[in-house]
Amino acid sequence: MKVNALMALAILALLWPAAALRAAVTKTTWSDAPAREFVFVENNSDDNFFVTPGGALDPRMTGANRWTGLKYTGSGTIYQQSLGYIDNGYNTGLNANWKFDMWLENSPVSHPLTGLRCINWYAGCDMATSLI
Repeated sequence: MKVNALMALAILALLWPAAALRAAVTKTTWSDAPAREFVFVENNSDDNFFVTPGGALDPRMTGANRWTGLKYTGSGTIYQQSLGYIDNGYNTGLNANWKFDMWLENSPVSHPLTGLRCINWYAGCDMATSLI
């Protein structure tokens, strides 16, 4: 009887980690977002550009590549409160080290939209780069 109990415990000990590993992994898969048109405005003088949706807002790719003189500083009218960002259209929270980036081929822009959205009053928002 002791042998059977020990054998059962040994089998259980071998199978338990495999069951726990399967239960611990969850993967969220979203369908592709519908095609969207975007308007790209570049002023050809100081490497500034602005991207905005041409119609529906989500999924989002919007904003400027650098802070301007209209940057919101905590009071007054809000014109610019973040640099450009990309959203997956599901408006889910993003975490540090998640990446949603955009590069433009042969672009004159020195810093395209990279990283997480960083609104200027977010804790940890680097105002020089607009990255968290």
